[in-house]
Amino acid sequence: MVGASVSAVPHAKISFSNYGSRIDCFGYGENVVTTMTNSDWEGSNAPGTATDRYTYGFSGTSSASPIVAGAAVLLQSLNKAYTGAYLTPAVVRQILSTYGTSSANPSVDRIGRMPDMKKIALFKGW
Repeated sequence: MVGASVSAVPHAKISFSNYGSRIDCFGYGENVVTTMTNSDWEGSNAPGTATDRYTYGFSGTSSASPIVAGAAVLLQSLNKAYTGAYLTPAVVRQILSTYGTSSANPSVDRIGRMPDMKKIALFKGW
């Protein structure tokens, strides 16, 4: 489970986000740009071609989760490339939740940290 924040800095917990002691990391819960599926496209009146079918409306923990998952996959990939080994899930969780951007008010928001791959790479010495 992940939390979701507003995209503006500072990243406050968005109203509908998960939060609490089980939440270690968060990602943007609004204004996330992603590609549209054909069914999304056909149901809209948006102009465009097959090369510019994007939406700015991806949101919620549905947008926050892939951001955190992408950081976890990148962390595992880099660790495997540099050390030849994968990290345990507990170590991945600890690293992602330690080296990142705090929310606007951590003690109130209770959504953990947004993983920062630059900080993680510097910590790991990559």
